[in-house]
Amino acid sequence: MGGDGGVVATNRTYMRGAGSASHTADSKRASASAIAEAERESIAETMKSCAITGSKLNYNEEIVVCPYGKLYGREAAVKALLRRLEGEKNGGNGSNDNDSASTNTNLGWHVRGLKDLKTVRFQTTEIKTKNGETQKVPVCPITSIELNGLQPAFLIVKKKMKKKKKKKDKNNDEQQETEAEDQPNVLSEKAIKQMGADALQEEYVPFEQ
Repeated sequence: MGGDGGVVATNRTYMRGAGSASHTADSKRASASAIAEAERESIAETMKSCAITGSKLNYNEEIVVCPYGKLYGREAAVKALLRRLEGEKNGGNGSNDNDSASTNTNLGWHVRGLKDLKTVRFQTTEIKTKNGETQKVPVCPITSIELNGLQPAFLIVKKKMKKKKKKKDKNNDEQQETEAEDQPNVLSEKAIKQMGADALQEEYVPFEQ
């Protein structure tokens, strides 16, 4: 260029930061995989932690989910709603609290009460971690795929049925509903595609699609 023997601008072989170097011009490329990995870990963490307290979910205790798919320990959700109610009574918005451990993440105003939260029943299995410890993880009851947040999953929500006047099969219907309420209600997307909505309606009683 200019007859001074300089390099050609398009010949990146001789340019600083060219190739696969992990510095200067290629720093963004090198960090892309790290960013993607961090995003995967963050998504996976949503299936393990309470969105209010940040603590690990106890799969032996009751867990609820909001319309946005965030998981909460039911006890933590109830306490958050009570704090909000007390804040409103005191003239505030209920979102400010001195208890930083319980207000790092608010329930969000899309949750107006317990009626906006649905009970989650995971099927769990035990796995060994890299440290050799045993821990419970949620899995799909049909495909046994681990529900780690990276696999699309859906909550089966019972459809509200109109009350029937006939009492002929009342006992049988109540038994079926009780059984359905005791079984896991979180399925992987793969299971829904394999089984089909109609077959699942029979297995889990009518549910909202």
